[in-house]
Amino acid sequence: MNESLKENTIWGAGTLAACTGLYLITNRITDGFEGSYKMYFDWELEIALIPWMILIYSSFYGLLVLVFLTSKTREDLTNLSYSMVFCAVVAAVCFVLFPGELGYTRAEDAGVFKPLYDLLFVLDKPTNLFPSLHVAFSYVAVVFFVDQTARAPLKLLAWTWLIAICFSVVLVHQHHVFDIFSGLALGWLARRVI
Repeated sequence: MNESLKENTIWGAGTLAACTGLYLITNRITDGFEGSYKMYFDWELEIALIPWMILIYSSFYGLLVLVFLTSKTREDLTNLSYSMVFCAVVAAVCFVLFPGELGYTRAEDAGVFKPLYDLLFVLDKPTNLFPSLHVAFSYVAVVFFVDQTARAPLKLLAWTWLIAICFSVVLVHQHHVFDIFSGLALGWLARRVI
């Protein structure tokens, strides 16, 4: 393994481990909180579950790996890592102060995708909702990737991937519309602050 790839892997693994750890800790803290905040409209509950969208939802992890592995300089790596940690810390504070209420019931009939949903539900409690870290991290990763490439088709693909992830978080019934917009705002803020 060349030195650059090794460094990128270490930074990526460390960043994602820290962010995941913080998320899981806040998930544990807020599990069972009495007071939760309903940040959705009743009409959102009519949005149908689209089971196969779990594949787009899960592709988020590939996006994060891709962006860390394609980072070209140490400065890029640190900016990317600090942006994601910033998102995780701000979101953790929001999760503890304002635990969310998920309006959807957990997927009972997800067909062949049920094992993926079951795994998701074991790891995730429905209180860490807003801002959506799925969306915030994806925004940071896509903006970072777009800044790194000069090829227009790759930029278009990256923006399309972000939009698909934004839709997927609602279509797998993990988030509501407010969570998407607050996640985008957090990602935008992280890229401005770091």
